[in-house]
Amino acid sequence: MNRAILKAQENERIELGKELHDNICQILVSSHLLLDCAKRVQTEKATCLIDRAKKHIMHALTEIRNLSHRMAPVFFETNSFEVAINELLHNMNPDNKYVVDFKFDPNISLKVVSRDIQLNLYRILQEQLRNIVKYAGAGRIKVELCLHDNRVRMEITDNGVGFDNDKVRKGIGFINMQRRAELFSGRFSFQTSPGKGCVVLVDLPVETKDLDS
Repeated sequence: MNRAILKAQENERIELGKELHDNICQILVSSHLLLDCAKRVQTEKATCLIDRAKKHIMHALTEIRNLSHRMAPVFFETNSFEVAINELLHNMNPDNKYVVDFKFDPNISLKVVSRDIQLNLYRILQEQLRNIVKYAGAGRIKVELCLHDNRVRMEITDNGVGFDNDKVRKGIGFINMQRRAELFSGRFSFQTSPGKGCVVLVDLPVETKDLDS
């Protein structure tokens, strides 16, 4: 996989995410309004069924919005990279199961990191957060991004069960994260052992670029 293929995949994700949000969500909203109208003229039993249908629609709307945000990250539209990561961390922790510590170097905002690198870091963070939620049994997660000597560095730490990387490395997506880092001439590494949690390090050279270009 090269950068052109990665770019095409991301563009496809973004378009699909927008379609989910702008089209399918609107259909469900319209259905919800129609059920409201039907409820005012139906019997008690029908009203109960309508209420159940409305709950299912609201659940579907929530799931579609979450999916569209994952596929088309919010920072591409209106907000900053920092806000997008905050949103990602919030969405993966709806019941406050994890204590999350997020540190963001303001220099990343002052010296604008290219859109492609931002999205690549976002996708790597998504992958590792999925790993943590699915496998780690952690209670604490720390995410830190900093900019130094024209390199942007992301560190993701959890206090979970850790793992034997010789046995499960491929199964938890580390090769995919490494490939993403290497596509941008970056470095990827991790430190882990059973019972010691995991630290993922991503280090990429900065390619500055105006976000509107």
